[in-house]
Amino acid sequence: MKKILTIMAAAAALAASPLWAKKAAAVAPDSYDEIEPAEFAEDGEESAQDVAEDSDPYGKEKMRPKGERNFGEKLFGLGRFQQVDSFSLFVKSSVGTLHLRKKASLIYRDGTDIGGFYCYYDTSAFAVQLDRKARAALISAVAQYNDDFEAKRLDRGAKQRRTEAVYGATEVYEEYGIALANMNHAARAKACFGYEFVKGNPYFAIYVKKAKDLKYVKRTGDDTRMGETIPQRYYFTRAQAARLAEFLSDESIDSLRGADKDDAFSDVPPDDYSAE
Repeated sequence: MKKILTIMAAAAALAASPLWAKKAAAVAPDSYDEIEPAEFAEDGEESAQDVAEDSDPYGKEKMRPKGERNFGEKLFGLGRFQQVDSFSLFVKSSVGTLHLRKKASLIYRDGTDIGGFYCYYDTSAFAVQLDRKARAALISAVAQYNDDFEAKRLDRGAKQRRTEAVYGATEVYEEYGIALANMNHAARAKACFGYEFVKGNPYFAIYVKKAKDLKYVKRTGDDTRMGETIPQRYYFTRAQAARLAEFLSDESIDSLRGADKDDAFSDVPPDDYSAE
């Protein structure tokens, strides 16, 4: 896969070992010898292309699973997206503890411009999905983080609230449930891009805010919190962030989308019409 940005390629090269192995090995945090921190620049104005977006990037028809699904797949909510490759990330639980590395998958939603990642968070499985504009926002955020990392502008003493959205925010689509085979809940949530120091080491961070459960039907006696998602915090070393950004590039997603079209005819042999 071609490089999407020179700075991201440099970040990916930092990892001397494969990004994923069968055995769960520790991922070393990024070293950060700090110098005097600089003030962050204010967010710039959105470009005309950023402002011009689809009327509904996560519309019902667009998010409807493509292709035929059997009864079991429909019952358990399977076949909505494909798991393209494995990678890893870190998560912070609802009690605020940074866990060891989590196994995750890079995912693509067939026939669309949507890619993302899937993993378990606390006691549920979450699939965080981004359309074209949201993917561009994440890729830009990773590039800005790498710039600030190299220039030593990351502020080790800053409060989490100040840095959790310093690289912007976007809308994402989530599907979730107690397991991959039971992801029958969905939400459209705000995802913020920033960073956080954990035990003295910086991580690129994606903070997905709680959002309304689009498929929740309230019943008498239900806890009011049952109708919304839990907030999630995902953390990435520079190599992990570069891997995610590379996968979410237009080039990567378009290639998967093109494969969908090619595969539609790949198993159907043409009719032989040779002259006798």
